[in-house]
Parts: sequence; C-alpha cells; structure tokens
Amino acid sequence: MTFDATAITERLRLAGEDWSDKHAAAEALEHAAEGMLAKQFLIATGNVEERKARAKCSDEYQAAVKASIDARLAANKARVRYDTGKAYCELIRTQESTKRAEMTMR
Repeated sequence: MTFDATAITERLRLAGEDWSDKHAAAEALEHAAEGMLAKQFLIATGNVEERKARAKCSDEYQAAVKASIDARLAANKARVRYDTGKAYCELIRTQESTKRAEMTMR
C-alpha cells in the first residue's frame, strides 16, 4: 500500500487549522459569557447574593453559556480529528519502518 505523504500532510494541516479556529471561537465565547454575567450582575437588583443568582439565571447569560459550551464541544471534536490524524501518521511511520526492517532481515 502506498501513501501520498503530501495529501496526508495537507489533511492533517487542515484538521489542525480547524481545531485552532474552533478553539479560538470557544475561548472568545467563554470570555463573552463572563462579560454577560458581569453585565447581568450590574443590572440586577438586591443584595450581592441575590444579584449573583439573578445574573446567573438570566436568559442572556444562560444563552451565552450554552453558546460557549457548544463551541467548546465543536473545538474538542476538532481536536480529536486532529489527534487522530497525528496517530494515523505515526501508524504509517511504524508500518513503513517495520517493512524496511523486515526487508533487511531477508
């Protein structure tokens, strides 16, 4: 079996870039959720504990948290695809090395 190293490398690069983009998006949304929590805290009424509770229960904050969780899930799945690609490359390398070793033993 022959492998196209250029094609495999390109697929791995694309998977890495996809993971990187999704990781950055997840980070941005996590920070946005923190900002939304602060905003909701500032507009809430009551003592500090009541304001914290109201802020965390607000629809806006809950939506921001859900968006950040969804983005983190997408980033994690992209990372799995990238890591799987790296593992595949290592398997090919090992297989080819084994073939070379077997040829020299003959």
